[in-house]
Amino acid sequence: MATVDQLWTPWRMAYILGDKANGCVFCEKIATDCDDAEHVLLRGRTAYVTLNRYPYNNGHLLVVPYAHAPSLENLPAETLTEMMMLVNQGL
Repeated sequence: MATVDQLWTPWRMAYILGDKANGCVFCEKIATDCDDAEHVLLRGRTAYVTLNRYPYNNGHLLVVPYAHAPSLENLPAETLTEMMMLVNQGL
């Protein structure tokens, strides 16, 4: 039987042990104009690009829609198109 080693990422401890916001972490990230502090790289019309503060891999980008939806299938075509264009720019 295969074993799984414990994934240890000590740089995440500040987040794990710290105070958590009550709202949506993605909405709070763009609620201010502090894009540098929040690692927001680009704001589009329907989505934005940000760096993951606690990535598993270096260079991990997140493309986040402004709209809340349970799944990509629930987003309008305009948002999906812009998200894919932002992914393309992030390459």
